Amino acid sequence: MIKGCNKLPTLSNLLKKLDQEFKEKLWTIIRDNGRGSSLLRLLKLVSDDNVEFPTPLLMQFMRFYSVDHKSNPTYYSFNVRGGQRMNVTLQDVLYLTSLPIIGRAVVPNDSRDNNAFHRVFSVHEDRKLITLDELQSLCTDLSRNEEERIKAVLLMIVTCLITPDGNGHNCNTSYVKFIENLDEVDSFAWGAALLAYLYRGMKKHILKQKNLDGFLWLILGFFFYHFKELFDIFDIDGDQVMTPAVGVPMIFPLIEKLSPIGKNHHSKIDNALDVKIDRVRVLLENVEVEGITWDPYT
Repeated sequence: MIKGCNKLPTLSNLLKKLDQEFKEKLWTIIRDNGRGSSLLRLLKLVSDDNVEFPTPLLMQFMRFYSVDHKSNPTYYSFNVRGGQRMNVTLQDVLYLTSLPIIGRAVVPNDSRDNNAFHRVFSVHEDRKLITLDELQSLCTDLSRNEEERIKAVLLMIVTCLITPDGNGHNCNTSYVKFIENLDEVDSFAWGAALLAYLYRGMKKHILKQKNLDGFLWLILGFFFYHFKELFDIFDIDGDQVMTPAVGVPMIFPLIEKLSPIGKNHHSKIDNALDVKIDRVRVLLENVEVEGITWDPYT
C-alpha cells in the first residue's frame, strides 16, 4: 500500500482560521499579481471541505512506473502499452498548477540557512524543524505585522505543496530563505522545484519502498489530461474540468472530482470503485498510440 502525503487539508484548516481581513488581503495580492502571488495562487486549490487523496487510483498509476533498463538505466518513467514511456513534465506543471517553471533555483545544495527562520520571525532559534501547528500559529497571530504573516503563509504553501512529505507534519525552517524577501519570491522557479521534489519522491519510493513524497495530485492530473478516457471511466465531465474559472489552476476541478474516490476507499467494500480502478489498468495496458493525447494543453 502506498503511503503518500496530502496536505491540502492542512491548508484548508489554515484558511478557516485566518481572520477575514487578512484573507481579503491575500486574495487582493493574488488578483493584482502582487508580491508572492506565484505561490499564493495555489491557495485556489484549497476546498472548503477536506480533500481526501484517491490512493487506490495512484497505486494503479504507479504500477506502470519503472526504470528504462533498455535505453537509460537511470531514467524512471511510466511505461504504458507498447513500450510508450511518458513522464510528468514542466509543461504539465505550468498548465496544471500555474507555477513558474523558469527562474532562480529554489533548493541548490549550498543554500540551506538554518538561522533564516529566527531572523524573519524572531522565534525558534537553531531549529531545523518546526511543526506545522507552530507555523500556523504565526500565520494567525494578529500581533504580528502583515508582512510576517504573509511570509508564514508562503512557507506553509512551500511545505504543503512544493515539498510535501509523508514523514510527519513538520516544516524545514531553512526554506524560509526563499520567502524572506517578498520582492524576490516570484523570481524563483517554484514549478521546477515542485517537479524535482516529486521526481525524487517517486524514485525513492520505487528503490526503497519509502513513503511517496511530493505533490501527488500532479501525477493524477498528468494521466487524466493525457488519457482522456479516464474521464469516462470515472463519470467526470472532461470539458468542465478542463475549463476552470479564471485564475484557478487547471488541476483544481479535477481535485474536486476525484476527492470522493479518496473518501470511498476507506470503506472495506467498494465493488464499483474496484471495477473502475481495474478498468484503468486495462486501459493503460492496451492503449493505442492514437489513444494518448500527447499535447493536451493546446
